[in-house]
Amino acid sequence: MRKLITLTVVLSMILFAASSWANPWKTWVSLDIADQSGEQVDLVKNRIMKSLDKLGYIVEDSSSLSLSGDVIVIDEQQVDGFDRSFLMLECELTLTITYNETGSSLGSETFESKGGGDSKGEAIKEVYRNYKFSKKKLAPLLERANQKLAEKLEAINKSILDKGKGLYN
Repeated sequence: MRKLITLTVVLSMILFAASSWANPWKTWVSLDIADQSGEQVDLVKNRIMKSLDKLGYIVEDSSSLSLSGDVIVIDEQQVDGFDRSFLMLECELTLTITYNETGSSLGSETFESKGGGDSKGEAIKEVYRNYKFSKKKLAPLLERANQKLAEKLEAINKSILDKGKGLYN
């Protein structure tokens, strides 16, 4: 029985060490950003990836944390200029971070952007280029998510340890 408890504790420690958040310099997160039609938005995705890289995160599809969101047009206005009309768009992106193994949400943050162009396609591309993902907004979101994840994993490890202790007695 003593070996079983030791094995349970060792497995618990391995799970803790293997989790992606254990090393703050190489935290992995998957990224999924889509528009209203469900297609991936590479311009926005690349901007988020650069910001995540500056914060010490690595984007990997098979990670335990997932950062996802949809770009939604919230306002569309036709503006008359001197020689032509101009389309102004305002879009919103709500980034939600989830723990993939349980599907539970760990936090969210909303980003807005504006842009204009002669056509809707040009205006949307301008909106995508104008998105700003500052460290001031992303870092607290990711920190809160890591804290919640640490609490969840600690509870799981505690239950595994208690189960091992119960088998010993």
